Amino acid sequence: MTLFSSGPDSPYGGAPYDGSPFTSSGDVPQRRRPRRRRVLVWALVALVAVAAGWVFVNPVRVTDQILVWTHQPQAAAAQFAQRAGMTDEARFTFYASLPSIEGRAEFNASCNQVAEQGVTLGCYVPLGRAIHLFEITDARLDGMQVVTAAHEMLHAVWARMGSGEQREIAALLEAEAVRLADDPAFVDQMALYDGIDAAGRLTELHSILGTEFTGLSAALEEHYARYFDDRAALVALHVTSEAVFSTLQTQAEALVAELDTLRAGIEADSQRYSDESAALSADIDAFNARWDAPDAGSQEEFDSERAALLDRQAVLDALYDSITARRAEFDDDAAKLEQMNVQVDDLNAAIDSRMPPVGE
Repeated sequence: MTLFSSGPDSPYGGAPYDGSPFTSSGDVPQRRRPRRRRVLVWALVALVAVAAGWVFVNPVRVTDQILVWTHQPQAAAAQFAQRAGMTDEARFTFYASLPSIEGRAEFNASCNQVAEQGVTLGCYVPLGRAIHLFEITDARLDGMQVVTAAHEMLHAVWARMGSGEQREIAALLEAEAVRLADDPAFVDQMALYDGIDAAGRLTELHSILGTEFTGLSAALEEHYARYFDDRAALVALHVTSEAVFSTLQTQAEALVAELDTLRAGIEADSQRYSDESAALSADIDAFNARWDAPDAGSQEEFDSERAALLDRQAVLDALYDSITARRAEFDDDAAKLEQMNVQVDDLNAAIDSRMPPVGE
């Protein structure tokens, strides 16, 4: 195909175009159709076709992009993403999931099915591809929402994976689960998800390993590096926030053990004091009855027996003082334990959307 005709039917005669803007026959301007424009049109058509095909194959990505462009994340959500060390790719998925930090009533409505399984700090709802986070206002639990946000973001990542990629990552997750089978923290955490189906277990495994455990296989670390700039710092934040509960638990258990020891000693010594006091009273009565007789014995014998009775009384007095002191210590420790229980109740109320705050 030629852009211009140079044959006898040409309106400008049969002379070929010589490249000048005018012909030799009357200097009539020659218009040249631009080949580049036609090529560009075809290129644009091809590009549109490719783009349309990509949109057809990747509708979720397109929707995510529109959501990221058109929705401003909550300030708290943006802060969580920053503190969790989310990469740009992770933030994209997190923000595309429209993370919402919600109070008790709103959160319970958003995560009603998940909340029935136990204490829930966040949920990812596949139907709307949305993340909901329970608002924790207790400063002692700083960081817990950050880890929860990262956990739910990984759910959103998993939901957006193709089946092939899920199978590949699932094999790595299961291998890690086998390696951690004797780790109490891992076993306790996964026990919370007993009864869920295989698909649900995998997505939970993906989120738990990614936010709570270090030292994973190189392949898994490479996978999670796509979503976290410093995953070890995120896991450290998880450990710190969980330590609020574990420290109180350890202190309470130590105090309970101390109270049990005190109680056992007090009870045993109280019984001993009672028995020995009764025996001493009987011996004193016998001593008095015997020494009422004028021929009971010498002064030296009297003094010796009396001194022995007084020594026994002194031992019992010391035992009584010890019991009294330990009872006071027991009462103090019991009060401390009660204070710890109040703190635990307060913390539990702070993370359990189904419980009213303490004092209400």
